[in-house]
Amino acid sequence: MFARILATLLLAFPIVLTTPVSSSAQSFDSVVSFGDSLSDNGNAFAISGGAGPPPPYFDGRFSNGPTWVELLNGPMDNDGAIMIGVPPGAVVTGTGNQNFAIGGARSDLVPPGQFVSGIPSGVPNQIGAYQAGLGGGGVPANTLFTLLAGANDVFDFFDANPAPTQAQVTAEGITIGTNVVTDVGQLLGVGAQTILVSNLPNIGATPAFNTNPLAASGGFLISATINGTIDAGLATLASANPTANIVQMDLAGLFDAVIANPAGFGLTNVTEACTASLCAVSPLDVQNQYLFWDSVHPTAISHAVIAQFALLTLGYAQGAESTAAFGEVGVWSRLSASDAAFDRAMSWLHGTYAQQNGLYAEVIGIDGDIDASGNRASYDYGLYGVRGGLDKQMGNFLVGGSGAIMFGDIGATAIKSDVVVGQGDIYGSAYFAPFFATAEIGAAVTAFNDIERNVGLGNVRADGATSGYQYGAAAEAGALLEFGSIAIIPAGRIEYVGAHIAGYDEEAPILARSYEDRNTDAVLASARLRAATKLASSGAAVFAEIGYEEFVNYSEDDIAVGLANNTAQLVNVAVDDPDARGLYFKAGANGNLTDAVSLDVSYGYSSHSGDGAVHSGKLRVKIRN
Repeated sequence: MFARILATLLLAFPIVLTTPVSSSAQSFDSVVSFGDSLSDNGNAFAISGGAGPPPPYFDGRFSNGPTWVELLNGPMDNDGAIMIGVPPGAVVTGTGNQNFAIGGARSDLVPPGQFVSGIPSGVPNQIGAYQAGLGGGGVPANTLFTLLAGANDVFDFFDANPAPTQAQVTAEGITIGTNVVTDVGQLLGVGAQTILVSNLPNIGATPAFNTNPLAASGGFLISATINGTIDAGLATLASANPTANIVQMDLAGLFDAVIANPAGFGLTNVTEACTASLCAVSPLDVQNQYLFWDSVHPTAISHAVIAQFALLTLGYAQGAESTAAFGEVGVWSRLSASDAAFDRAMSWLHGTYAQQNGLYAEVIGIDGDIDASGNRASYDYGLYGVRGGLDKQMGNFLVGGSGAIMFGDIGATAIKSDVVVGQGDIYGSAYFAPFFATAEIGAAVTAFNDIERNVGLGNVRADGATSGYQYGAAAEAGALLEFGSIAIIPAGRIEYVGAHIAGYDEEAPILARSYEDRNTDAVLASARLRAATKLASSGAAVFAEIGYEEFVNYSEDDIAVGLANNTAQLVNVAVDDPDARGLYFKAGANGNLTDAVSLDVSYGYSSHSGDGAVHSGKLRVKIRN
């Protein structure tokens, strides 16, 4: 039966089931869960001897299917035993998945006289039972702990206070939130290193509260107060326990996102209880349209959404390697600008182009498609704009400067961004036949606007923006070898490029990330061979070039990523170094439009050592003095 329900859920809502549970932050061998009916996998049912939630509830769960913690790593069976359902006083050993959650459990310590059938129903009691089961041993390595509690405290409060004041609601919310923080502290004391702590969804939005405006308002206030208290308390705990990873799961944000856009999550009814209508006796595909199974508990499909959300929360660094494209595109645009400066200097040689004195303007473009390599994500980018400059020939010397503005975009796996680049370069070249030398320095600022990332759940998108700067210096030396009207120009270049991308926080209803600053330093070496000539019949000049470029050194920071406004630790994601242009080709032509105006076009192609294709182009108009 469990398998059939699970298979149906997987078809209705794709969810990643992993064994063991894993994320980019850490891999887990087992899951140990604490809490109430939202995590109970049949414990209350077993304790009561089968008198727990009756049909149409599923197999002792407070829903119509398995709960979210069961979907994290399969059934929480502890090698076949229901951990909390053992006889009182028994010691259960084992390091497999364990579930101590029990329906009706509160967040605070329950006195022994109030135990249910001798079983501790408060979360602190559950944690104590787990600690006792360790038998003096330590917590098994790579264990994930989950904790979700507090809702029963809320229900008990409103049952005892049908018309509470705002001050009473706020005070109780602080108490409940403090209890949850204390529970987390107890787990840390046991030795837990990774804890997934959930806040509470808006209780006021549940069918038990949402039909009465006063009740809905009170449910919202107490939930918000609890969650704010949890946030503040966990921040203090995380600061005092820097080796532990306290990952906050924003269940409130998830339910708000689902209720705001049900269709994005495949639901149609997010306000009513399925058990209050024919839905409860309808096929599972009908039940899967509801957010709530009864007045306060989610449906099985909602638990599947929560499980997927938990996996994405734990795997908050997954896909972060896509943001490496920002730094790399900054490097590519800087190299393209310096390459243009060296082309200006080389064009000056042998008079294959018109004399360089004067102003020039050019339309420029780069279009790249970079393949995935190792743990580097694939991406494509396009930058298009204009460059203007002025250079001056003085005997055997040429000096000049240019500025450019380019607009474009980047598209990587699950992330995209608009890009604006501003560039400035100065260059100088000296020619003493047959040798020449050229030097160039430049800098750029880059804005990455309208960054958009698919968070991986529903149709939710995370937005952001950041900026960066790039700088570099390069030197080239070569020789001009003349064979009649044909010039052969070999040259070698060494170049340094530095890039910085500022960290930023995303904005999203759920799963927003926070990225730290990132720096890149690269040294390149290249060699090229150009052949140029004038066409006697037309006065036009043409050239063709072949070259090879490779990184001598490429050093970049790991991508440091965390969850925005969350106590989860930063995760460092290392990304393989990219390839430089490798073997590349370039060709162009030039002709005079008038005595004072010339036109120049060129095209370049590189394969990035087989890991992509980059096309570049230029259309330049030159006005001579």
